[in-house]
Amino acid sequence: MRMFFALLLENHAKNFVFKEMGLIQKKCIDGRFTTKNNLHVTVEFIGETNELELIELQKVLHSISFDGFEVQTTGLGGFYNKASKAILYLGIKTTQALQELHLYLKEKLTEQSFVLQDKPFVPHITLARKVQFKEDFLLKTFEFPTMMLTFSKLSLMESINLDGELLYREIDHVNFK
Repeated sequence: MRMFFALLLENHAKNFVFKEMGLIQKKCIDGRFTTKNNLHVTVEFIGETNELELIELQKVLHSISFDGFEVQTTGLGGFYNKASKAILYLGIKTTQALQELHLYLKEKLTEQSFVLQDKPFVPHITLARKVQFKEDFLLKTFEFPTMMLTFSKLSLMESINLDGELLYREIDHVNFK
């Protein structure tokens, strides 16, 4: 099972982001766009786990006692590779609450001997993978409207590949105070 901890978007936010993604998609010649129901903010990626590790992940999840919080989107960005293809994302402004949640998870997971990625935390919503833009399109010229996102729970998610389609399934969650 491929697992991660995530903040799920409320329906109105998913609808808004997905509508804007349609405008971006028209500026691309290639790319795998995220489905509306898969939009989320990854707080910590775990990777492949077994049944015993899943139990430990659920214990960590249920140890969380945080207040709900809001974050603001910051516009489009990308992670690029040498083949000029990108992971296109909607940036999220790091708040103290989001940073504390990430650090808490990282600490508790490390205590449970999970090996985590050694990458800086860049909060974002992945909009598309393997994106190639039309030659006349500059990412910095596309104005994705900023919005506030409210989070009231943290979810433990499983990533499933079903016949070539990526599906994220909520395994468990904990509500914030």
